[in-house]
Amino acid sequence: MTTGPELALAAALLFGGIIAAGPASAALARANWPTRAPRPALVLWQALCLGAGLSFIGAPLVLALHPVGPDLPHALWTFVVNTLEGRPFDGMAWGNVLAGFIAGTIALILTVALAVSFFRTMRRRRAHRQVIDLLAAAGDENALAGISVVDHPSALAYTLPGWHARVVLSAGLLDLLEPVELGAVIEHERAHLRVRDDLVQLPFQTWAAGLGPLPGVRQARAAVAELAEMLADDIALARCRRQDLASALAKVAIAGVEPVGVEPGVAGPPARAVSKIAGGESSPGQVLKRVNRLLEPAALGAPARAAVYLLALSLIGLPTAMLLFGWR
Repeated sequence: MTTGPELALAAALLFGGIIAAGPASAALARANWPTRAPRPALVLWQALCLGAGLSFIGAPLVLALHPVGPDLPHALWTFVVNTLEGRPFDGMAWGNVLAGFIAGTIALILTVALAVSFFRTMRRRRAHRQVIDLLAAAGDENALAGISVVDHPSALAYTLPGWHARVVLSAGLLDLLEPVELGAVIEHERAHLRVRDDLVQLPFQTWAAGLGPLPGVRQARAAVAELAEMLADDIALARCRRQDLASALAKVAIAGVEPVGVEPGVAGPPARAVSKIAGGESSPGQVLKRVNRLLEPAALGAPARAAVYLLALSLIGLPTAMLLFGWR
């Protein structure tokens, strides 16, 4: 079926996808520098995820379409024309058809997983808002717009993004923090809403569902979630003092209760209901890591940040260019 450059191209794409989803993701998850530059690191994570997806789909696609065109655009156009004329597999051997079926299956799995993750998230948020309406003090929102207060003794602070976005705080958090510290927490949560990092994390939930057996994929989701918290910290600093946010985080972590900036999972019947709907947690140790980062800032320099963005661009551009420039 394939004995020429198309086989080498497909092998290179497959190898690149495996490296991106496995060792490269694992190495990035272990690296220390991303905490110094959360935004570029998140861009790099997204590029790594997209590049791996392109490679995994592109490899069998090359094997499927190489008989009908010199590159992907021409081959796809020929395939579409042949399909409209009622002869979709014209010029293709059984092996090419099988490779096309594999490419389509991979694309379908990733697309369906993304759609399922999205709609499940929307459903959980809708149910979560209903729970919050029941648990919020007197069923009313706080005087500050978009903030709901849950009458619970544990310290909780998290966001519910979407059309009816809001910040949820607990009575325990209000009792624990000083007004300036509480203001810093609110700015942190609002930063999550402004950058919509829930959408940034969604592809990694899909990636984990589709490629979960690869070790790097399992680590990617946790690393991206941690970087999203650090990015929200950085954005919040434009509207609050560094010391106030660090103090608020430290108080929550030292108290041994739920950390600020994550969705809840606390004891007690009402809290268990919220936890079941909400999802992720963060350990006190991870929160203290953010505290140390706030108190001892060491931002990555501009040249290093530019290099990260260039690397991210290459991770997407390389497999794309390989497919566009073709195999002949």
